[in-house]
Amino acid sequence: VSAGSCVTRLGSGAVTLTGAGGGTSLLLQELVSSGQGHIIVRAVSAIPQSGAGLFSSDGSLTTTSSTGQTLNAANTVGGFNATNTISGAISLTNSKAPLAATGINQTVGSVAVNTTGNIATSEAITHNTTVQSMRRQYTSSV
Repeated sequence: VSAGSCVTRLGSGAVTLTGAGGGTSLLLQELVSSGQGHIIVRAVSAIPQSGAGLFSSDGSLTTTSSTGQTLNAANTVGGFNATNTISGAISLTNSKAPLAATGINQTVGSVAVNTTGNIATSEAITHNTTVQSMRRQYTSSV
């Protein structure tokens, strides 16, 4: 599945993208934006970004995948919540400050969150056995 067209929702409404079918990645190639609302992305497999693909919202970005999330574009989100279950890393680059990490659940692979401002955590950040980094406010490792 490829999200190749810009998706914009003004105000506080949510945007939800769901990849369908077994083993399907959700490749983001254009802007997905929601004023103050949440952006929810669910993929059966991975969530990669390429080209002009990025997330933008004063609200939060919630992602669910099984084989990783590579969200290293110029994202600007107010919050981040991520789950990944089978393989691969969770990686977010974000330029909106502060970033509220409202929960990250990574059963395998690494977690890297890089942001230009402070990171505030309000829920558990869990991972299995690999290095986790949260860059700007602090860095931690297992």
